[in-house]
Amino acid sequence: MTKRYPFKFLDSYGKTDTDIFFGRDPEIEALYEMTFQSDILLVYGASGTGKTSLINCGLASRFQAHDWLALSIRRGNDLNAALQQKLDEAASGTDSEAADLDLSWLDEDEESTEAPSSALSQQLQAIYRQYFRPIYLIFDQFEELYVLGSKAEQAEFIRNVQEIQSVEHPVKMIFVIREEYLGHLFEFERSVPQLLRKKLRVEPMNLDKVGQVVRGGAQLNLSNIRLQAGQETAIIEGIFQKIKGKEQTLAIQLPYLQVFLDKLYLHITGDESRQADALFTTQALSEIGDIGDVLRNFLEEQAIRIQKTMADRHADLPEDTVWQILSPLATLEGTKEPMLETTLIKRLPTLAPCRS
Repeated sequence: MTKRYPFKFLDSYGKTDTDIFFGRDPEIEALYEMTFQSDILLVYGASGTGKTSLINCGLASRFQAHDWLALSIRRGNDLNAALQQKLDEAASGTDSEAADLDLSWLDEDEESTEAPSSALSQQLQAIYRQYFRPIYLIFDQFEELYVLGSKAEQAEFIRNVQEIQSVEHPVKMIFVIREEYLGHLFEFERSVPQLLRKKLRVEPMNLDKVGQVVRGGAQLNLSNIRLQAGQETAIIEGIFQKIKGKEQTLAIQLPYLQVFLDKLYLHITGDESRQADALFTTQALSEIGDIGDVLRNFLEEQAIRIQKTMADRHADLPEDTVWQILSPLATLEGTKEPMLETTLIKRLPTLAPCRS
């Protein structure tokens, strides 16, 4: 059988990745218990702590197929429109998650005796009858509603949430937000008091969790990485130290760990297809720099790739222009900054249009 690269780099984990998802067992258990305690859950944490993976992979793995109809929703241009589109897809069977099981035959002849309700609640009730599974509406990167959305969009969404709460069938909502935007939820909580009653903070990775990730990936039966025998602890501590650097902290950021592990693998194998076997050793670890060097090289590589991609499309984009475009999309703390295209253009008034 084909061996598997056990790390996802900067991609999030999904329901097919449960065998390579390590280091979050306590959070998974806590979140799973919360789903039975409230219909509204709030998951928050710093950017890049793996909030999306925790839900789409970790939490999803705790449910049987008949107990979980997860509809993941991102704002796009409007959160209310995105919600409606996702419900339409589920109702039509085009949503990949919802299409797994269709039990609409169970109530083809059933006549509804419920009191008239809004179009939104009627649609949710119909979806439940169609699939006969509790519905989980997962609003990922929920901060985008406040960073990019208007007051009118926010007010309409609150009304929709209140309407969803009135649905008699089991419909649960999970809001995933970066912790620095928690203060924006003041008006939302006033209208929906349950919002902050059940919440989970996703913590950065401490040494123990880093060990679970590295050991778990290496011990996987079909993994194409292994740790040097007898040096497992030294390798894990070395990885943690190189990422932590001189910072006086007991935890590191998950994206840094993901990038560092990938760079270590590439340093050992040089195989960008991630198919070759790799033996992680203390010697190989000593040959690469700390996280500052790794991230600097990674960003330079990405800038060059963007420049090359634009050149392939017959667009003249100098390297310094690539950095002009990328820089506003990150905060001084190193986290990503959601931004409308119009806002980016305003911040870069001297940016010349690309020639196509």
